[in-house]
Amino acid sequence: YFGGVTSVKFDDTPAEIVSNTKEEIKVKIPAGITTAYITVTTPSGTVQFSKIFGFKYEVFTDGLPAGWTYSPSSANVTYDATVTTPVRRGATSLKVEFKAAWSFLRLVKSVALSTTGYQGLKFSMYAPDNFLNKKVRIYLNGSTAATYTITVTKTNEWIDYQLPFTNFNNPATITQIIFNEFSGTATFPRQIYVDDIGLY
Repeated sequence: YFGGVTSVKFDDTPAEIVSNTKEEIKVKIPAGITTAYITVTTPSGTVQFSKIFGFKYEVFTDGLPAGWTYSPSSANVTYDATVTTPVRRGATSLKVEFKAAWSFLRLVKSVALSTTGYQGLKFSMYAPDNFLNKKVRIYLNGSTAATYTITVTKTNEWIDYQLPFTNFNNPATITQIIFNEFSGTATFPRQIYVDDIGLY
């Protein structure tokens, strides 16, 4: 509920409020802001959003940047980076179709990326109904020693994830980001869509 918004800040920097309703606030992002925590003040008080806004490094928005490639685990997983619906932001999202249990898609960096100055991995994921109560495991650099497993409890909507590097044993560099079908059962093929992948 956003009635009577008096202030929106990105960290300590005020933002110009363009419009607001009880459900939505539109602001102009202050110049120079790439990542920040957003704070909103109304007559009821001040609240800070738990997830950070923006990216310090983008991996996928409408495609991969130079130096990154797609690497399916086998013919049991395919991908399409030109999907125009559903999309979290921009023009396209990345569709990952799993045709068998445990298959995965790697996003591979040809030259290792240092994690110095970054706190973790961010991305948005959209799962259709056929992924309800199924699992996707996220891991880095091909190591299964430290992973993050998502159990899909909401479908047909975008869910934002913000995963600190502590979930992955604080790697010094990144060479791979991996999305792994981790249910091992049920009917295939099944799809997920991911968008806005990056580091914060």
